[in-house]
Amino acid sequence: MNGARVGVDLRGSTVLVVRVDSGQSPAAITSIGKYAEGQTLPQNMLANALVTIGIPDHQTQTRVIELPPVSAELRPAAARFETTAALLDPDSSFAVTVIPLVYPSSENDPTQWLGMAVRRASLEQFAGRLFGEIAVDSPPEFLARGAALGLGYLNFCEAITDGSISVCDLSADYTFICFIRNGSLAGTASLRALPEKAEGDAPLKQWISELETLVRYRASVGSMAPSPPMLVFAGKRAEEIVSMPSIFTMPISAAKLLSAYQLPQSGEIDFGTDWLVALGLAVNGLALCGDR
Repeated sequence: MNGARVGVDLRGSTVLVVRVDSGQSPAAITSIGKYAEGQTLPQNMLANALVTIGIPDHQTQTRVIELPPVSAELRPAAARFETTAALLDPDSSFAVTVIPLVYPSSENDPTQWLGMAVRRASLEQFAGRLFGEIAVDSPPEFLARGAALGLGYLNFCEAITDGSISVCDLSADYTFICFIRNGSLAGTASLRALPEKAEGDAPLKQWISELETLVRYRASVGSMAPSPPMLVFAGKRAEEIVSMPSIFTMPISAAKLLSAYQLPQSGEIDFGTDWLVALGLAVNGLALCGDR
C-alpha cells in the first residue's frame, strides 16, 4: 500500500481524517479532511492505504498484558491470546488489536503489550457510520481512542517522556485518557465530557474532582509514579482548562504539536491537538516514538 496509512476519528458528529506516508521518518502528513457524520468521505483519502478507526474506550475491553517468556516472533500471537482469554463470549465474537508498549530507549523486544477487544458487531456498526457504502481496500483496523491519543501525543507533540503523565482529550462527547509512563503507553480510560462554561463553576469543579480521582486511582494500581501524574490536556478547550490551575491539585499543561506538524491554518480546517486521536490512528503499528 506504498506506506500510506489513514486514521479516521469520529468526534461527536464530526469525522476527522488524516492520511500519512509512513515510509518517511518522521511520518509525513499528506492530507487531512474534516467532514460531518454521514457525509461521503473522498475515495482518494482512503484508497491504497491501511485504514484504522478509533473506538470509544468504554466500548472496548482494554488491558495491559505482561507476556510470559516466549520468542519474539510469537509475542503478537501470545498477546492476542492473553487479550481474549479474559473474554466471556467466544473469541470469534470479537475483533482484537494488540500493540507493543515500547520504551524509546529499550534495546530489547517488548514483553508488555496493550490488548484491545471490541465486539465485531459493534465494530461493523461503527464502521458503517463512518464509511457507509464506500469500499475500502481491506477491512479497517481499530484502536481504542485512548491508545490512539497516546500514540498521537508521543509521535506528534512536544512530549514529556520522563515520569508519568495522563493525556486527556477534551472531546465533545467524552474525555478520553491515555496514561503514559516514561514515554510508553500504560493504559487508557474515559470520563464524561468537560461541562460547558455556561453550566457554571460547580459542575466544572465536580468534573475535575472525578478526573483527578480516576487518575490517582489508576496511578496507584499501575505503579505509574509515587507523585501525582501531570495532566496534559488536548483539544479545542485545552487552553481554557489550563488557564485555571488553582482549581486543580495536580500539575497541568496543554499539549503542543511539534513545529513540523503545525500546519498552516485555513478558514475551513483548524489543525490542532484535537487531531491527536486521528494522528495516532494513522500511525497505528509504527514504532515512531524516539525518531521525532
